[in-house]
Amino acid sequence: MPVITSAGPSGGAAPAPYAFLRNDGTYAAIPAVSRVLEAGPSGVTVPRLLASSSTAALTSGTIYACAANLDYGVTVTSISLFVAGTAEATGTHAWVGLADSGMNVLAVSADNTGATYFGGTQTAVATPLAAPFTTTRAGLHYVFVNVTATTTPVFAAATALENAGLSNLAPIACGSSSTGQTTPPAVAAALTALTATAGHLFYAWLT
Repeated sequence: MPVITSAGPSGGAAPAPYAFLRNDGTYAAIPAVSRVLEAGPSGVTVPRLLASSSTAALTSGTIYACAANLDYGVTVTSISLFVAGTAEATGTHAWVGLADSGMNVLAVSADNTGATYFGGTQTAVATPLAAPFTTTRAGLHYVFVNVTATTTPVFAAATALENAGLSNLAPIACGSSSTGQTTPPAVAAALTALTATAGHLFYAWLT
């Protein structure tokens, strides 16, 4: 989240150089560990310290999305994921994007058609968006990824949620969306509503 050092809404200074403004007008400090360890200034899906597991298997051609709480006025130029286990092989399409809380596409990358785009294990892959996007609201967004390949990659992720009840609790933290995908969707396209999954809390960071 962006650093706020200017005066607060009532004229008083923000309480610290590392603070962010909540929707209710109050300030909250960003923990020091988070400031040091988060990879990018724009936001993350889950904190890196919680990315101690790997995603469940991805279905080729299916969009997977994970919630991200973003501030207002944040400009996103790229989305990064970390290949933690199995690497992509014999791929034909790979892309990422950002959607609003209703799974309407806000921004998307170009189509990466290399057979091994997510091909290196223990490797961070930064994918630029086709055009930078600046958030127009604070709150829930979804980072999404699609890989169409014979062997889909396994990404670093938080531990799977305990049970179906937590997975289905609104708003959905992670899940699968549109299936049978090849080329990226257009900006403003409506993706299929999320079906909750327990094992796709992938760690992605936005810069």
